[in-house]
Amino acid sequence: MKLVRDYPAPETVPTGNDLIDRIADGEIIVERGILQKAGLFEALQDTVFDAVGRRFGQDRRAALEEAGPDRLHDHFDMPEIVSLFLDVRASLDRDWRSYTPRICRTLFGGHPMRVIGGFGLRLLVPESVSAGYENLTKPYGGLMTPASPHRDSWGGTPMSAINVWLSLTAKDGGNGLYMHPECWRRPVRRRRPYVVDPDESLGTETVPAAAPGDAILFGAHHIHASHPNRSGRTQLLVAFKATPAAPRYAPEGKDWAPYVRADRAGGWGESVDRLSCRVSAAYLRHLGLLPARWWRDPVRRQRRKRPF
Repeated sequence: MKLVRDYPAPETVPTGNDLIDRIADGEIIVERGILQKAGLFEALQDTVFDAVGRRFGQDRRAALEEAGPDRLHDHFDMPEIVSLFLDVRASLDRDWRSYTPRICRTLFGGHPMRVIGGFGLRLLVPESVSAGYENLTKPYGGLMTPASPHRDSWGGTPMSAINVWLSLTAKDGGNGLYMHPECWRRPVRRRRPYVVDPDESLGTETVPAAAPGDAILFGAHHIHASHPNRSGRTQLLVAFKATPAAPRYAPEGKDWAPYVRADRAGGWGESVDRLSCRVSAAYLRHLGLLPARWWRDPVRRQRRKRPF
């Protein structure tokens, strides 16, 4: 699959349906400065600084602001960093309705996107800092620790979903997300619901790089994982999932989450959207009323057609 790292001129940047079509065809796209274009970069960084100020005082907040959030590990120990992670995540869960509509408009134009309720926060400090604190970070696997290779569509993510990862700090080959694009639309054997068979070949790795404010976009069928952070900098990013159509849950998935129209989040329409997502076999599997055939890869259903 083609990895689009940048676009040479503003008029060539894909937006709206063109961007959706590229992702549906398997491209991994890095859109430059999306948070700045949406006017949200400072607001999201302030979420981190505000949490520091509330918990540890304004002097430590000012010191982190001056150093930058990628130096978080220089100013706080691991127990303090875990408490900050929880504080920032709570703030994002409370305020996501004010962020996702603006990000979706910036990325996808007027296309009516449905989004998962909430932001996912990922905070990866350098491996040398987190070593010995596995008991603190293990409950937040994949969020504060590296994630093993997986497809989001193996769980409760709709087959039509787009992952939107938004960098608050620089991301390069030394920290975080990497992908196996050769597995796009190729079934992959598993030992357990989210564990790839060790004898399965996933092909070469692709490591998308992102500057602060950039968005990394890819479809739910892409195999992705994260490396230990060996960059010497803290990596901070927020993420959510969006789908350009009504969510299509894979019969093989064992989890479920509702998706709501971004442009009516917080209103009566959100309740209607959440209810409509419950009228699905996926919700019954989530409740344990139907079995999930997790050993069958949902990607096999879409080898001859696009996910949306």
